[in-house]
Amino acid sequence: MATTRAEILAYMGAHSMAVQASVSMWNAPQAAAVGVIVTDAFELFFDTLDSTRKVGNLRTNRRVAFVIGGLSDGEERTVQYEGVVDEPSGPELEQLKTQYFARFPDGPDRQAWPGLTYMRATPRWIRFSDFRQTPAEIVELTFNETASQAGMTPVGLTACWIAASRALETESATPLFNDPYARALAGDAGFAMMSVTRAAMGVPNTSGPEVYLSIRTRFFDEGLLAAVGESTITQIVILAAGMDARALRLDWPAGITVFEIDRDDVFDRKEEALVNARLTCDRRIVRADLATPWVQALLDAGFDPTRPTAILAEGLLMYLDERAVNDLFTELKSLACEGSWIAMDLVNTEMLTSAYTAGYMKKLAELGCPWTFGVSDPVAFLAQHGWRGEWVSPGEPEANYGRWPFPVPPRSMPGLPRTFLVTARRTI
Repeated sequence: MATTRAEILAYMGAHSMAVQASVSMWNAPQAAAVGVIVTDAFELFFDTLDSTRKVGNLRTNRRVAFVIGGLSDGEERTVQYEGVVDEPSGPELEQLKTQYFARFPDGPDRQAWPGLTYMRATPRWIRFSDFRQTPAEIVELTFNETASQAGMTPVGLTACWIAASRALETESATPLFNDPYARALAGDAGFAMMSVTRAAMGVPNTSGPEVYLSIRTRFFDEGLLAAVGESTITQIVILAAGMDARALRLDWPAGITVFEIDRDDVFDRKEEALVNARLTCDRRIVRADLATPWVQALLDAGFDPTRPTAILAEGLLMYLDERAVNDLFTELKSLACEGSWIAMDLVNTEMLTSAYTAGYMKKLAELGCPWTFGVSDPVAFLAQHGWRGEWVSPGEPEANYGRWPFPVPPRSMPGLPRTFLVTARRTI
């Protein structure tokens, strides 16, 4: 079996030294040994002095190359790495430094050195070679996409970021779920966006998943399976499906049809990644933008509004404005008959305005995917639209799974940013 992308990343992460090469202003190659760390997006990060040749070279010509491994006796594996460098700043730099100092405990002391600077390499091409076998195994990775090059809208690209976290959860020691498609769905752009958002949240860019996203995924997995297992529901609608892979990874009862609704840019990318995937239900994609008339496209795909349905709006409503949310629920009234079930995540208005979340909100806006909608009372909000709902907060017993690491504030405590995991039944 060929070495996987995750295994190459792990191999790189096991090494703290690399040979780095740059090109001088006279086009002469120059090499140096550097101490590096690797992020989940295959970025390499290191410190150096601005008086060194490599800094002068890289500030003139940002192309860089590294060789990792193959330096010890008997080590017959190497990584060749080509990319471009930048010098990160602000919260992004601080998060990279935290990860760097965990590997190099003397790093904080070096901050006092005059002229110390930090550089990050972003990959364009990687070749992993394993000479322990004949013929040698050669695996090449290309990194020709960034957030602006992924061919998706900024909101659509957030789905790749969520898939990146699902990949890390799946690859963890005790995963809350298994999504074998997540890493391919995330792509390089998904891991790059995850690094940026983690920096904005003040979360270390470690190799683990984002705990809230893992809990949210597991909570809605269980909710959907319970909804179809305890009723006559046989059709599921996933709004703004993004890189959701539930139609492939969940063990559905016989006769289930999953309708995934999203834009062309999302499905163009998603279907390419899933070309050889195995379905566990009747999966039907509906290419439609929820900001435009979309109901007829769903009906044309075979959806039956006279039968109860389960609806999932995961990671959606906070990106809409109030009018768009109300329009969406108006459309759902014509689709969800009595007995239908819905699940969603919502945030309160303090999440949008609190000083605690200001950096995160600012970064989302800069990325072109701002959060604009919140509610103070999810149950009252749903009741206005004909649903009888209930909610839990991440960390409460129903949404903990032994993973939530933070104190859970009482529901009665005002003024705090909150996230709600909501389920509801249709009332007539």
